[in-house]
Amino acid sequence: DATLAGQTTQPIIVVSPITTTTYSVTATDDYGCLNTASQMVLIHPNPSAYFLANPPAVSILEPVISFIDNSYGATSYYWYIDDGTVASTPSFTHTFTDTGFFNVSLIVANQWGCKDTAVGTVEVRPNYTIYIPNTFTPNKDLKNDVFHVYGEGITEFELRIFDRWGKQIFITDDINMGWDGKCDNINYPEGVYVYKVVYRDGTNKRKYIWGTVTLIR
Repeated sequence: DATLAGQTTQPIIVVSPITTTTYSVTATDDYGCLNTASQMVLIHPNPSAYFLANPPAVSILEPVISFIDNSYGATSYYWYIDDGTVASTPSFTHTFTDTGFFNVSLIVANQWGCKDTAVGTVEVRPNYTIYIPNTFTPNKDLKNDVFHVYGEGITEFELRIFDRWGKQIFITDDINMGWDGKCDNINYPEGVYVYKVVYRDGTNKRKYIWGTVTLIR
């Protein structure tokens, strides 16, 4: 054992064998008498913990994730998810009840009590939707008089409207505020107008949508 180097004459040694190894010590007294003793140190293999989360990110509308054990050399399993969930089977399926990031731990052990741990993170995203109509009729009949963008789970929002020459005629960062077909209190004529929508969804990713809306009076 290479880790024995430099310690061969010491009464106490520290070694780090990587395989099962037999150690022998020979002692000599003041009269030159010798005696030898041997001891085998058994090295058991460690298990290797590993798992897959399928899928690793879900929506709160379908918040089901399968946790699949892919460990090596394990005979027992202990799962822990920081929403309080525990399990002791090699694989299992869990339904989350809240959004956010959740830490997942898998501790495995083998028949000799050797252990290993794997950790990971899964995400449950809020539900979000966005709907943009393509026509509105600002004729004061209280039906479809305002061009609105509708959304759920939107955390940041901006709407810009441009005329056919590219002039910006409307802007808002309030998803509840729409365009009534006017600019500077002047009714704009029937026609097709360009909009640009910038928003962040439940994944906190910024997204951009360009499109057209038709104004009919």
